[in-house]
Amino acid sequence: MPVDNRTPNLNLPLPDAANKMASEDVPRLRELVNALDTLLDDRPTASAVATLISDAINAAVASLVPTSRNVQSGTGLVGGGDLTQNRTIQLSAASQASLAAADAAAPATRQIFAGTGLTGGGNLTQNRTISLSTESQSSLAKADAAAPDTRKISTGTGLTGGGNLRDDRTISLNTASQNSLAKAEAAAPATRQIFAGAGLTGGGALTQDRTLALELVNGKIPVSLIPSQVLSEYLGVVGSQSAMLALSGEAGDWCHRDDTDTRWTLITTGGSQLAHWLEQAYPDSPVSSVNGQTGAVSLGAGDVGADPAGTAAGLTTGLASENWVNDQISDLASESWVNDQIDGLATSGSGGNGRYVRLPGGVLLMWHRLTSHGSNAQTWNYPVASETDPRVMITPEAVSPRSAVVNTPGNTSANFRVYDQNNNQIAEQVQIMAIGTWV
Repeated sequence: MPVDNRTPNLNLPLPDAANKMASEDVPRLRELVNALDTLLDDRPTASAVATLISDAINAAVASLVPTSRNVQSGTGLVGGGDLTQNRTIQLSAASQASLAAADAAAPATRQIFAGTGLTGGGNLTQNRTISLSTESQSSLAKADAAAPDTRKISTGTGLTGGGNLRDDRTISLNTASQNSLAKAEAAAPATRQIFAGAGLTGGGALTQDRTLALELVNGKIPVSLIPSQVLSEYLGVVGSQSAMLALSGEAGDWCHRDDTDTRWTLITTGGSQLAHWLEQAYPDSPVSSVNGQTGAVSLGAGDVGADPAGTAAGLTTGLASENWVNDQISDLASESWVNDQIDGLATSGSGGNGRYVRLPGGVLLMWHRLTSHGSNAQTWNYPVASETDPRVMITPEAVSPRSAVVNTPGNTSANFRVYDQNNNQIAEQVQIMAIGTWV
Protein backbone atom coordinates (compact mmCIF):
# COMPACT_ATOMS: atom_id res chain seq x y z
CA MET A 1 0.00 0.00 0.00
CA PRO A 2 1.35 3.53 -0.93
CA VAL A 3 1.91 6.19 1.71
CA ASP A 4 -1.11 8.56 1.42
CA ASN A 5 0.30 12.00 2.20
CA ARG A 6 -2.21 14.94 1.92
CA THR A 7 -2.10 18.73 1.85
CA PRO A 8 -3.20 20.33 5.11
CA ASN A 9 -5.82 22.58 3.70
CA LEU A 10 -7.46 20.99 0.67
CA ASN A 11 -6.52 17.44 1.54
CA LEU A 12 -4.98 16.93 -1.86
CA PRO A 13 -2.69 13.86 -2.45
CA LEU A 14 1.08 14.39 -2.28
CA PRO A 15 3.93 12.19 -3.53
CA ASP A 16 5.97 10.28 -0.90
CA ALA A 17 9.57 9.05 -1.05
CA ALA A 18 8.48 5.66 0.11
CA ASN A 19 6.07 5.24 -2.78
CA LYS A 20 6.85 3.90 -6.25
CA MET A 21 6.65 6.72 -8.72
CA ALA A 22 5.03 4.90 -11.66
CA SER A 23 2.63 2.61 -9.90
CA GLU A 24 1.76 4.54 -6.74
CA ASP A 25 2.48 8.31 -6.90
CA VAL A 26 1.50 8.95 -10.57
CA PRO A 27 -2.14 7.91 -9.91
CA ARG A 28 -2.15 10.14 -6.86
CA LEU A 29 -0.75 13.07 -8.83
CA ARG A 30 -3.49 12.44 -11.40
CA GLU A 31 -5.95 12.69 -8.53
CA LEU A 32 -4.24 15.95 -7.56
CA VAL A 33 -4.59 17.41 -11.06
CA ASN A 34 -8.25 16.39 -11.24
CA ALA A 35 -8.87 18.08 -7.94
CA LEU A 36 -7.18 21.22 -9.17
CA ASP A 37 -9.23 21.05 -12.32
CA THR A 38 -12.35 20.92 -10.23
CA LEU A 39 -11.16 23.83 -8.19
CA LEU A 40 -10.33 25.81 -11.29
CA ASP A 41 -13.74 25.03 -12.65
CA ASP A 42 -14.98 26.98 -9.70
CA ARG A 43 -12.99 29.82 -11.26
CA PRO A 44 -10.64 30.66 -8.54
CA THR A 45 -8.35 33.49 -9.25
CA ALA A 46 -5.38 32.90 -11.40
CA SER A 47 -3.06 33.79 -8.62
CA ALA A 48 -4.73 31.36 -6.29
CA VAL A 49 -4.47 28.61 -8.83
CA ALA A 50 -0.88 29.36 -9.44
CA THR A 51 -0.23 29.30 -5.77
CA LEU A 52 -1.93 25.96 -5.38
CA ILE A 53 -0.06 24.47 -8.26
CA SER A 54 3.19 25.83 -7.04
CA ASP A 55 2.60 24.52 -3.54
CA ALA A 56 1.67 21.10 -4.83
CA ILE A 57 4.67 20.87 -7.11
CA ASN A 58 7.04 22.09 -4.44
CA ALA A 59 5.64 19.61 -1.93
CA ALA A 60 5.90 16.81 -4.43
CA VAL A 61 9.42 17.73 -5.41
CA ALA A 62 10.48 18.11 -1.80
CA SER A 63 9.37 14.56 -0.96
CA LEU A 64 11.06 12.87 -3.94
CA VAL A 65 14.28 10.81 -3.47
CA PRO A 66 16.95 11.23 -6.13
CA THR A 67 17.85 8.11 -8.11
CA SER A 68 21.47 8.64 -7.19
CA ARG A 69 20.61 7.80 -3.57
CA ASN A 70 22.34 4.49 -2.52
CA VAL A 71 20.97 1.80 -0.26
CA GLN A 72 24.03 0.05 1.31
CA SER A 73 23.88 -3.59 2.35
CA GLY A 74 25.70 -4.12 5.67
CA THR A 75 27.73 -7.07 7.02
CA GLY A 76 25.95 -10.33 6.28
CA LEU A 77 23.58 -8.64 3.74
CA VAL A 78 23.52 -8.31 -0.09
CA GLY A 79 21.31 -6.45 -2.69
CA GLY A 80 22.24 -2.78 -2.07
CA GLY A 81 22.78 -0.03 -4.75
CA ASP A 82 21.38 3.28 -6.14
CA LEU A 83 17.68 3.88 -6.74
CA THR A 84 17.80 3.67 -10.47
CA GLN A 85 16.06 0.37 -9.95
CA ASN A 86 14.32 -1.63 -7.21
CA ARG A 87 16.64 -3.10 -4.61
CA THR A 88 16.16 -6.23 -2.43
CA ILE A 89 18.25 -6.37 0.73
CA GLN A 90 18.70 -9.95 2.01
CA LEU A 91 21.01 -12.19 4.00
CA SER A 92 24.16 -13.27 2.26
CA ALA A 93 24.75 -16.95 1.59
CA ALA A 94 27.28 -17.04 4.46
CA SER A 95 24.76 -15.48 6.84
CA GLN A 96 22.10 -17.95 5.75
CA ALA A 97 24.56 -20.82 6.30
CA SER A 98 25.39 -19.42 9.73
CA LEU A 99 21.69 -19.19 10.61
CA ALA A 100 21.16 -22.77 9.43
CA ALA A 101 24.08 -23.84 11.61
CA ALA A 102 22.66 -21.84 14.51
CA ASP A 103 19.31 -23.61 14.15
CA ALA A 104 21.12 -26.93 14.59
CA ALA A 105 23.50 -25.69 17.31
CA ALA A 106 23.44 -27.15 20.86
CA PRO A 107 22.30 -24.77 23.61
CA ALA A 108 24.83 -23.64 26.19
CA THR A 109 22.92 -25.60 28.81
CA ARG A 110 23.65 -28.85 26.97
CA GLN A 111 25.69 -31.25 29.22
CA ILE A 112 28.73 -33.34 28.28
CA PHE A 113 28.98 -36.20 30.76
CA ALA A 114 32.32 -37.94 31.39
CA GLY A 115 31.67 -41.69 31.42
CA THR A 116 33.48 -44.45 33.33
CA GLY A 117 37.21 -43.92 33.20
CA LEU A 118 36.88 -40.30 31.86
CA THR A 119 36.99 -36.83 33.41
CA GLY A 120 36.28 -33.18 32.31
CA GLY A 121 32.52 -33.13 31.63
CA GLY A 122 30.08 -30.23 32.16
CA ASN A 123 27.69 -27.85 30.31
CA LEU A 124 28.68 -25.83 27.19
CA THR A 125 28.91 -22.46 28.88
CA GLN A 126 32.66 -22.94 28.49
CA ASN A 127 35.11 -25.14 26.65
CA ARG A 128 35.35 -28.71 27.89
CA THR A 129 38.27 -31.17 27.66
CA ILE A 130 37.33 -34.85 28.03
CA SER A 131 40.30 -36.98 29.02
CA LEU A 132 41.17 -40.32 30.65
CA SER A 133 41.00 -40.35 34.44
CA THR A 134 44.13 -41.00 36.47
CA GLU A 135 42.93 -44.55 37.18
CA SER A 136 42.32 -45.20 33.46
CA GLN A 137 45.75 -43.89 32.55
CA SER A 138 47.26 -46.14 35.23
CA SER A 139 45.29 -49.10 33.88
CA LEU A 140 46.41 -48.35 30.33
CA ALA A 141 50.00 -48.19 31.52
CA LYS A 142 49.54 -51.60 33.09
CA ALA A 143 47.89 -52.89 29.91
CA ASP A 144 50.91 -51.73 27.93
CA ALA A 145 53.09 -53.80 30.21
CA ALA A 146 50.67 -56.76 30.45
CA ALA A 147 51.56 -60.22 29.17
CA PRO A 148 49.87 -61.17 25.87
CA ASP A 149 47.23 -63.88 25.97
CA THR A 150 49.56 -66.10 23.99
CA ARG A 151 51.93 -66.21 26.98
CA LYS A 152 52.08 -69.74 28.42
CA ILE A 153 52.22 -70.92 32.01
CA SER A 154 54.03 -74.24 32.06
CA THR A 155 53.59 -76.60 35.01
CA GLY A 156 56.66 -78.25 36.46
CA THR A 157 57.05 -81.62 38.11
CA GLY A 158 54.19 -82.41 40.47
CA LEU A 159 51.88 -79.66 39.13
CA THR A 160 48.99 -79.52 36.66
CA GLY A 161 46.74 -76.87 35.04
CA GLY A 162 49.13 -74.88 32.82
CA GLY A 163 48.41 -73.35 29.38
CA ASN A 164 48.17 -69.99 27.57
CA LEU A 165 46.46 -66.92 29.08
CA ARG A 166 43.41 -66.91 26.81
CA ASP A 167 41.58 -68.59 29.70
CA ASP A 168 41.88 -68.51 33.47
CA ARG A 169 44.40 -71.03 34.72
CA THR A 170 44.46 -72.83 38.06
CA ILE A 171 47.84 -74.28 38.92
CA SER A 172 47.49 -77.08 41.45
CA LEU A 173 49.21 -80.18 42.72
CA ASN A 174 48.62 -83.22 40.59
CA THR A 175 47.09 -86.33 42.11
CA ALA A 176 50.45 -87.96 42.80
CA SER A 177 51.71 -84.83 44.62
CA GLN A 178 48.52 -84.61 46.67
CA ASN A 179 48.87 -88.25 47.65
CA SER A 180 52.50 -87.63 48.61
CA LEU A 181 51.52 -84.62 50.71
CA ALA A 182 48.77 -86.60 52.41
CA LYS A 183 51.33 -89.26 53.30
CA ALA A 184 53.74 -86.57 54.49
CA GLU A 185 51.04 -85.07 56.73
CA ALA A 186 50.45 -88.47 58.28
CA ALA A 187 54.14 -89.35 58.48
CA ALA A 188 55.90 -89.36 61.81
CA PRO A 189 58.71 -86.75 62.12
CA ALA A 190 62.27 -87.97 62.56
CA THR A 191 62.20 -86.53 66.08
CA ARG A 192 59.36 -88.89 67.03
CA GLN A 193 60.35 -91.20 69.86
CA ILE A 194 59.61 -94.89 70.16
CA PHE A 195 59.86 -95.71 73.82
CA ALA A 196 60.64 -99.25 74.84
CA GLY A 197 58.21 -100.14 77.60
CA ALA A 198 58.67 -102.55 80.44
CA GLY A 199 60.42 -105.70 79.27
CA LEU A 200 61.43 -104.21 75.88
CA THR A 201 64.62 -102.64 74.47
CA GLY A 202 65.55 -100.80 71.27
CA GLY A 203 63.58 -97.53 71.51
CA GLY A 204 64.72 -94.11 70.30
CA ALA A 205 64.08 -91.35 67.77
CA LEU A 206 63.10 -92.21 64.19
CA THR A 207 66.29 -90.70 62.79
CA GLN A 208 67.15 -94.36 62.12
CA ASP A 209 65.45 -97.75 62.05
CA ARG A 210 64.47 -99.10 65.45
CA THR A 211 64.06 -102.72 66.50
CA LEU A 212 62.06 -103.45 69.63
CA ALA A 213 63.01 -106.69 71.31
CA LEU A 214 62.22 -108.51 74.51
CA GLU A 215 64.57 -107.63 77.35
CA LEU A 216 65.89 -111.04 78.35
CA VAL A 217 67.61 -111.89 81.63
CA ASN A 218 70.28 -114.51 81.19
CA GLY A 219 68.73 -115.36 77.85
CA LYS A 220 65.26 -115.80 79.32
CA ILE A 221 62.05 -113.74 79.59
CA PRO A 222 61.63 -112.38 83.14
CA VAL A 223 58.86 -114.18 84.97
CA SER A 224 57.20 -110.78 85.73
CA LEU A 225 56.54 -110.30 82.00
CA ILE A 226 55.12 -113.72 81.28
CA PRO A 227 51.27 -113.74 81.22
CA SER A 228 49.60 -115.78 83.86
CA GLN A 229 48.27 -118.16 81.19
CA VAL A 230 51.84 -119.23 80.42
CA LEU A 231 52.58 -119.68 84.12
CA SER A 232 49.43 -121.73 84.60
CA GLU A 233 49.18 -123.94 87.67
CA TYR A 234 47.65 -127.40 87.82
CA LEU A 235 45.11 -127.24 90.66
CA GLY A 236 44.54 -130.99 90.86
CA VAL A 237 41.64 -133.41 90.34
CA VAL A 238 38.17 -132.75 91.74
CA GLY A 239 35.10 -134.90 91.64
CA SER A 240 32.29 -132.33 91.30
CA GLN A 241 31.34 -128.81 90.32
CA SER A 242 31.11 -127.67 93.96
CA ALA A 243 34.63 -128.99 94.60
CA MET A 244 35.89 -127.10 91.53
CA LEU A 245 34.22 -123.84 92.70
CA ALA A 246 36.04 -124.24 96.03
CA LEU A 247 39.35 -123.88 94.15
CA SER A 248 40.98 -120.46 93.52
CA GLY A 249 43.69 -119.32 91.16
CA GLU A 250 44.64 -116.99 88.33
CA ALA A 251 43.69 -117.00 84.65
CA GLY A 252 45.25 -120.02 83.00
CA ASP A 253 45.23 -122.29 86.06
CA TRP A 254 43.35 -125.55 85.53
CA CYS A 255 41.99 -128.69 87.09
CA HIS A 256 40.57 -132.05 86.01
CA ARG A 257 37.04 -133.10 86.92
CA ASP A 258 36.46 -136.82 87.33
CA ASP A 259 32.69 -136.46 87.10
CA THR A 260 32.88 -135.02 83.56
CA ASP A 261 36.31 -136.44 82.64
CA THR A 262 37.24 -133.01 81.18
CA ARG A 263 39.74 -130.25 81.80
CA TRP A 264 38.47 -126.94 83.27
CA THR A 265 40.58 -123.76 82.87
CA LEU A 266 40.20 -120.47 84.76
CA ILE A 267 39.60 -117.61 82.30
CA THR A 268 39.86 -114.92 85.01
CA THR A 269 41.25 -114.62 88.51
CA GLY A 270 38.97 -116.25 91.05
CA GLY A 271 37.21 -119.60 90.65
CA SER A 272 34.19 -119.36 92.95
CA GLN A 273 31.73 -118.91 90.06
CA LEU A 274 31.04 -121.24 87.17
CA ALA A 275 31.50 -118.28 84.76
CA HIS A 276 35.16 -118.13 85.86
CA TRP A 277 35.79 -121.50 84.26
CA LEU A 278 36.01 -122.81 80.69
CA GLU A 279 35.41 -126.50 80.03
CA GLN A 280 37.71 -128.05 77.42
CA ALA A 281 35.89 -131.11 76.14
CA TYR A 282 37.81 -133.98 74.59
CA PRO A 283 36.71 -135.49 71.29
CA ASP A 284 35.00 -138.87 71.27
CA SER A 285 37.61 -141.59 71.11
CA PRO A 286 37.55 -143.82 68.01
CA VAL A 287 39.32 -146.66 69.98
CA SER A 288 37.19 -149.80 70.11
CA SER A 289 39.64 -152.03 72.05
CA VAL A 290 43.04 -151.88 73.77
CA ASN A 291 45.45 -154.78 73.49
CA GLY A 292 42.51 -156.97 72.50
CA GLN A 293 40.46 -155.95 75.54
CA THR A 294 37.22 -153.93 75.69
CA GLY A 295 35.28 -152.28 78.47
CA ALA A 296 37.19 -151.20 81.58
CA VAL A 297 40.68 -152.20 80.44
CA SER A 298 43.47 -152.62 82.97
CA LEU A 299 46.93 -153.24 81.56
CA GLY A 300 50.09 -154.21 83.30
CA ALA A 301 53.63 -153.66 82.13
CA GLY A 302 53.79 -157.24 81.02
CA ASP A 303 50.68 -156.86 78.87
CA VAL A 304 52.44 -154.40 76.60
CA GLY A 305 56.01 -155.53 77.00
CA ALA A 306 56.98 -152.49 79.12
CA ASP A 307 59.70 -152.18 81.77
CA PRO A 308 58.08 -153.36 84.98
CA ALA A 309 60.52 -151.32 87.09
CA GLY A 310 58.05 -148.44 87.49
CA THR A 311 59.79 -145.88 85.28
CA ALA A 312 56.54 -144.76 83.71
CA ALA A 313 54.88 -144.25 87.08
CA GLY A 314 57.85 -142.20 88.23
CA LEU A 315 57.65 -140.08 85.09
CA THR A 316 53.95 -139.44 85.65
CA THR A 317 54.68 -138.26 89.18
CA GLY A 318 57.45 -136.02 87.91
CA LEU A 319 55.21 -134.41 85.28
CA ALA A 320 52.65 -133.47 87.88
CA SER A 321 55.20 -132.00 90.30
CA GLU A 322 55.53 -128.23 90.71
CA ASN A 323 59.29 -128.36 90.25
CA TRP A 324 58.86 -130.11 86.92
CA VAL A 325 56.31 -127.49 85.73
CA ASN A 326 58.65 -124.65 86.69
CA ASP A 327 61.51 -126.33 84.87
CA GLN A 328 59.40 -126.61 81.74
CA ILE A 329 58.34 -122.94 81.95
CA SER A 330 61.95 -121.91 82.41
CA ASP A 331 62.89 -123.85 79.29
CA LEU A 332 59.97 -122.32 77.39
CA ALA A 333 61.31 -118.87 78.25
CA SER A 334 64.71 -119.47 76.73
CA GLU A 335 65.86 -117.02 74.06
CA SER A 336 65.95 -119.67 71.35
CA TRP A 337 62.40 -120.74 72.19
CA VAL A 338 61.17 -117.13 72.09
CA ASN A 339 62.81 -116.56 68.71
CA ASP A 340 61.24 -119.73 67.37
CA GLN A 341 57.81 -118.63 68.57
CA ILE A 342 58.18 -115.11 67.13
CA ASP A 343 59.21 -116.58 63.78
CA GLY A 344 55.97 -118.58 63.83
CA LEU A 345 53.45 -115.96 64.97
CA ALA A 346 50.04 -117.45 65.61
CA THR A 347 47.73 -114.78 64.19
CA SER A 348 47.72 -111.06 63.34
CA GLY A 349 45.29 -108.57 61.88
CA SER A 350 44.18 -104.96 61.67
CA GLY A 351 41.08 -102.81 61.58
CA GLY A 352 39.82 -99.30 62.11
CA ASN A 353 41.05 -99.34 65.71
CA GLY A 354 44.63 -100.51 65.06
CA ARG A 355 46.68 -103.67 64.55
CA TYR A 356 47.30 -106.69 66.75
CA VAL A 357 49.53 -109.79 66.97
CA ARG A 358 48.73 -112.89 69.01
CA LEU A 359 51.98 -114.57 70.04
CA PRO A 360 52.08 -118.25 70.89
CA GLY A 361 51.88 -118.64 74.62
CA GLY A 362 49.08 -116.11 75.06
CA VAL A 363 50.86 -112.75 74.65
CA LEU A 364 48.69 -110.18 72.79
CA LEU A 365 50.28 -107.03 71.31
CA MET A 366 48.03 -104.18 70.05
CA TRP A 367 48.94 -100.69 68.75
CA HIS A 368 47.27 -97.70 67.09
CA ARG A 369 47.72 -94.02 66.15
CA LEU A 370 44.94 -91.55 67.07
CA THR A 371 44.25 -88.04 68.42
CA SER A 372 43.23 -87.23 71.98
CA HIS A 373 40.34 -84.90 72.86
CA GLY A 374 41.07 -81.34 73.97
CA SER A 375 38.62 -81.45 76.90
CA ASN A 376 37.26 -84.98 77.45
CA ALA A 377 38.90 -88.35 77.84
CA GLN A 378 39.65 -90.15 74.57
CA THR A 379 38.64 -93.81 74.28
CA TRP A 380 40.66 -96.39 72.39
CA ASN A 381 38.61 -99.48 71.56
CA TYR A 382 41.13 -102.30 71.05
CA PRO A 383 41.16 -104.05 67.68
CA VAL A 384 40.51 -107.30 69.61
CA ALA A 385 39.56 -107.97 73.21
CA SER A 386 42.19 -109.01 75.75
CA GLU A 387 41.40 -111.83 78.14
CA THR A 388 42.94 -109.76 80.95
CA ASP A 389 43.27 -106.01 81.47
CA PRO A 390 46.36 -105.10 79.42
CA ARG A 391 49.23 -102.78 80.17
CA VAL A 392 48.78 -99.60 78.05
CA MET A 393 51.60 -97.24 77.01
CA ILE A 394 51.11 -93.87 75.21
CA THR A 395 53.72 -91.74 73.37
CA PRO A 396 52.65 -88.19 72.31
CA GLU A 397 54.05 -87.31 68.88
CA ALA A 398 54.78 -83.59 69.59
CA VAL A 399 58.39 -82.48 70.08
CA SER A 400 57.54 -80.06 72.92
CA PRO A 401 56.91 -81.56 76.37
CA ARG A 402 53.73 -83.59 76.59
CA SER A 403 52.39 -86.09 79.12
CA ALA A 404 49.72 -88.76 78.85
CA VAL A 405 47.55 -90.24 81.60
CA VAL A 406 45.78 -93.58 81.14
CA ASN A 407 42.74 -94.38 83.26
CA THR A 408 42.38 -97.95 84.48
CA PRO A 409 42.23 -99.92 81.21
CA GLY A 410 39.62 -102.58 80.60
CA ASN A 411 39.88 -105.71 78.51
CA THR A 412 38.15 -104.06 75.49
CA SER A 413 39.13 -100.37 75.73
CA ALA A 414 41.21 -97.76 77.53
CA ASN A 415 40.56 -94.07 78.29
CA PHE A 416 43.38 -91.50 78.29
CA ARG A 417 44.13 -87.76 78.30
CA VAL A 418 47.12 -85.71 77.07
CA TYR A 419 48.48 -82.61 78.86
CA ASP A 420 51.00 -79.92 77.87
CA GLN A 421 53.85 -78.57 79.99
CA ASN A 422 51.40 -76.23 81.76
CA ASN A 423 49.17 -79.15 82.70
CA ASN A 424 46.43 -78.05 80.27
CA GLN A 425 44.52 -80.85 78.55
CA ILE A 426 45.13 -80.70 74.77
CA ALA A 427 44.31 -82.55 71.54
CA GLU A 428 47.46 -84.37 70.42
CA GLN A 429 48.42 -87.14 68.00
CA VAL A 430 49.70 -90.16 69.95
CA GLN A 431 51.08 -93.63 69.41
CA ILE A 432 49.40 -96.08 71.79
CA MET A 433 50.31 -99.70 72.55
CA ALA A 434 48.80 -102.38 74.77
CA ILE A 435 50.22 -105.72 75.96
CA GLY A 436 47.54 -108.17 76.98
CA THR A 437 46.70 -111.86 76.82
CA TRP A 438 44.66 -114.23 74.76
CA VAL A 439 43.59 -117.87 75.25
